[in-house]
Amino acid sequence: MTETNNPAGRLLNIINAGKKAPGDKQAAEIWAELLTVPISDNSLLLRRVGYVMALPSQIREQFEELNNLDKKIYLKWLPSVEASFSILNFQMPWKQFIERFDGSVIYGMEICSDLLSRERPEKVAEEDLLSELKNAVDELISKSNSEEIEIDLRKILYGHLLRIKLAIEEYQIRGIVPLEEEFHAVLGEVVLNPDIYKESKRSGFGRKFWDTMGKLALVVTVTVGAIQIGHETISLLPTGEDSIDGAFEGEVIENETPEQDQDDTAIQV
Repeated sequence: MTETNNPAGRLLNIINAGKKAPGDKQAAEIWAELLTVPISDNSLLLRRVGYVMALPSQIREQFEELNNLDKKIYLKWLPSVEASFSILNFQMPWKQFIERFDGSVIYGMEICSDLLSRERPEKVAEEDLLSELKNAVDELISKSNSEEIEIDLRKILYGHLLRIKLAIEEYQIRGIVPLEEEFHAVLGEVVLNPDIYKESKRSGFGRKFWDTMGKLALVVTVTVGAIQIGHETISLLPTGEDSIDGAFEGEVIENETPEQDQDDTAIQV
């Protein structure tokens, strides 16, 4: 599999997988298989194919930010791909679409993926951590009707869980950015409304939610404020009797030692 740390690599992986699919099936059926969508869910299928179709423009945008290279040479294949997407019809035989991605187009994507993976690499999630996060999110969603937490608060937490679930399922298309954005959205909401955290941690469902946010922190590998997010032991927010309420009320949490392990990074909020 090609690098997944750039849009060219992700597009290439999807197209290479599509080349192995039966050409006589309808395009809709193949897209559903490639993007893990129930064939009956047209809205979700359109959403994910739309994200695939947006990858060429993302590739172009990233190349515009690179200097000292002839972009026309590197992106010579791109108009052909954009034209292929423009004629895409879900009822057409798959081979009419996928055969347009010939050797020269594939080679062009490989070259661009290689360059972007070196010059503009994105973070890549560890598969085991991503799988652990998915299991935790799925478990919480299945228990989202719990009566132990107030309904309005439950809706807020449930909304975050659904968006995280989508971001995980669409990781092969969109990369890690949506997961980072949702993680920051959760923390931003807590900063703006500390009661969300205080009230939710009083229930088992709420405490599991914040434990799951710790797993999300591991996946995106960040630190928030002075709360260290490392690679070995991670705790985004406390459970049980521990409390960092002050961290969301303007207090500064000091580190016990002036130096941090190289595995730790920090972003101040």
